[in-house]
Amino acid sequence: MARKLRNLLLILLAVAPSFYALDWVLNAYRLELVPKNFTTVKTGVLYRSGQLRADDFRDVIDRYGIKTVFALNPKQAPYEAKIAKQLGVRFIEYEMPGSGQGTPELFHEYLDIMSDPQAQPALVHCAAGAYRTGAAVGLYRMLYDGWTLEDAVAEMKYSGFAGQQDLIDHVQQTFDTIPPSLRRKIAQGEETDEFRR
Repeated sequence: MARKLRNLLLILLAVAPSFYALDWVLNAYRLELVPKNFTTVKTGVLYRSGQLRADDFRDVIDRYGIKTVFALNPKQAPYEAKIAKQLGVRFIEYEMPGSGQGTPELFHEYLDIMSDPQAQPALVHCAAGAYRTGAAVGLYRMLYDGWTLEDAVAEMKYSGFAGQQDLIDHVQQTFDTIPPSLRRKIAQGEETDEFRR
């Protein structure tokens, strides 16, 4: 009996640090010690997140050299415009419903701005970083990286999108209406980048 008790205590002592580590990670996310839904889309070009607290917002801008912020949930965090101005960062607010179904023109403007290397690196975010941000990043991936809709949706789901068909259809319809002039501009930019290598 004493041997079984000793073995049980040894197992508990061996496993206990894992529980503390897991508890710390879960609390870090709950307390937002890790920026909300922050992910690198393309290093040095595009980053995405949910709504960041003021100190995280400033830290992300500093750490990643952000030059442009696309806020897809305007007026939810008035400190952002102030911080962006202080740091010399272009701050663009787009009014968009929480469903992520912004107007095609809004998305086209965002995609056009992203074609300018002077606008990069950029941060695109909304409240949770899932629907509005997911649609924006999905369209970016499809246009700039040649991803299929299925690949873009898989990444959207990874960042919290629940898979509503109406948003998936909206992303495809918006992609289909991208003006030929913007498609040519991006294709020429890619050719220019390849020539520079």
